[in-house]
Amino acid sequence: MTMTLDEYHDLLAERRARVQRLTHEGRTAKAIAVALGITPRTVQRIRGDLGIAKPKPPILTDDEKRLAATLLDDGASYEEVARTIGRSAHAVRLAFPGRGWTREQCGAFRFEPRGPNRMVVAC
Repeated sequence: MTMTLDEYHDLLAERRARVQRLTHEGRTAKAIAVALGITPRTVQRIRGDLGIAKPKPPILTDDEKRLAATLLDDGASYEEVARTIGRSAHAVRLAFPGRGWTREQCGAFRFEPRGPNRMVVAC
């Protein structure tokens, strides 16, 4: 099936609108790329064309903050929390500064004995 030029332009306009909407929701380029079936570089290029190449870190919703706080209190890393709530680790760090593990804590944890019920935290 071939696409007319007008249909192609409509497809590009729709893709740009979706990239813009997902960017304003605080999604990462990688997450947008997966959702739309395009490459992260294409997402970055579209953002640049739209003038939103460096989006502001998103504000987490109240539900996301509650879930993130619970996960952080349970010992999850910023990266694990970010993957769970679908936001960037940077956004989680900004919302919860000082809640992650220090390098010393990560090092000490690596050398603690682990039992069958011990959760392993990625540092």
